[in-house]
Amino acid sequence: MEQQYDAIVIGSGIGGLTTASILAKLKNKKVLVLEKHWTIGGLTHEFERKRKYSWDVGLHYVGQMDDYDFFPGIMRYITDDKVDWVKMEEPYDIFMYPDHRIEVPNSGRAFNQMLQDRFPEEKEAIKQYFEDMLDLSNWGVKKFMRTFMPGPISGILKMLNNSKRGLAMQTTQEYLDTRFKNDELKAILVSQWGDYGEAPESSCLFAHALVVSHFLKGGFYPKGGSKSIAESIIPVIERAGGKCIVNCEVKEILVENGTAVGCSCEIKKGRKTEQITFKAPIIISNVGAHGTFRKLLKNPMYPELEKDIHLSGASAITLYLGFKDDPRKLKEIKGGNMWIFKSYDHNQMAKNFNPLQDELSFCFASFPSIKDPSNTQHTGELISFSNYKFFKEWKDKNWQERGETYEELKASITKRMLAFMDEQIPGFSDLVEYAELSTPLSIETFTSRAGGMMYGIPVTPERYKLDCLKPKTAIKNLYISGSDVFVLGIAGATLGGVAAACAVLGWSKIISIYRQSMKMLKKP
Repeated sequence: MEQQYDAIVIGSGIGGLTTASILAKLKNKKVLVLEKHWTIGGLTHEFERKRKYSWDVGLHYVGQMDDYDFFPGIMRYITDDKVDWVKMEEPYDIFMYPDHRIEVPNSGRAFNQMLQDRFPEEKEAIKQYFEDMLDLSNWGVKKFMRTFMPGPISGILKMLNNSKRGLAMQTTQEYLDTRFKNDELKAILVSQWGDYGEAPESSCLFAHALVVSHFLKGGFYPKGGSKSIAESIIPVIERAGGKCIVNCEVKEILVENGTAVGCSCEIKKGRKTEQITFKAPIIISNVGAHGTFRKLLKNPMYPELEKDIHLSGASAITLYLGFKDDPRKLKEIKGGNMWIFKSYDHNQMAKNFNPLQDELSFCFASFPSIKDPSNTQHTGELISFSNYKFFKEWKDKNWQERGETYEELKASITKRMLAFMDEQIPGFSDLVEYAELSTPLSIETFTSRAGGMMYGIPVTPERYKLDCLKPKTAIKNLYISGSDVFVLGIAGATLGGVAAACAVLGWSKIISIYRQSMKMLKKP
């Protein structure tokens, strides 16, 4: 197996693939991508059952894909514009509460007006809220640039951002409590907190604002499913002489005299494993800051990453469903994502839920087969957040060794999730032909993220005080990519990949990347 490459990327999530694609396209770099899973794509991959049902595992929708803006441009650039993004029908999101059903329109202005009409006593505060969300999104552009800019320029950008820093770094709950009086309105405004995984009392307002702004014009889904993203990027990497290898787990990043020089790996071949070392002058880790600095280095760095606050990020239980028929036969389902809550207190719901015994009080329902017009079999996903601690006793056992107790637990959770949906949407479970539950252990296994943290380090104000979350590390020629560099989600991880590429190639290359990306878009 050839072992000489210009760069090695550890992990094939969208952040790592973004970096690899940019290096290949912009500088014809020969990049080796190493993936421990049996398929490329990280949380953009899909899996199938019974040769007819398929599900995404992390990409449920993205925003802005019809904007004349950098994010849609970079997505088209790294995929050679081979992914067809389909706009979800309105409403793309539905918020369901005991006394409110909010069908979110594909227009921030219309949503703004809808809320003003429903809560006229909060009219001025609502208008200010949407202005603040856009202001903080613009604030985030400068923050993103700082991740890879040299010291003097980064310092100037920091000064320019100082006026909004106090607003950006408060918790979402602090912001809501100082501006709104109606608790139901507060709850509605943070209904999408599952998109960033932190309840209002602990989430940084900056992260909340990025998600809100990202979806102000609706949601998009890739035709052919989320797997089409990796399928489009792999040829870009290979065209420059690079390669993507699956079933290859990196055990250690090799460092000599303070410089990263390669990776020692374990490649699975059937029931056998082979030890192999790859060398390259550039090493880029896309397995998160904790996985990079605390696990893959012989001499771990940044002990602050072991603090509880940085290992308590969101994990989830997901019930993957195969339907007998189109779920839109039930009048409550229109195809958009459904955020279903039994209470208006998001903090209590997130804090107190024990999936081992409690009835559900909240759930996210997604229907990938409706979003993707190329899908011929109907599928759905029910997701509820869960603390990893409830499943920790099975951590060191593979799925075959977890035994009857674990399977009974999964069956119990499945039954309660379906009962929750039947209570909200009568007849829901009657449509179900196939059901399979994943737990935080699945996320940990396939992503190598400690505690099954699907979003990486939680987006709390404390997270943004860490100095180690930059693409260029203290070890020469070692870089990190993905969501821990900037912010979470598909868009955040992609921009983290851009930042890593700029750190490798030189900060001024952002100009070339920007120009190439904007060429992929049609002017409005």
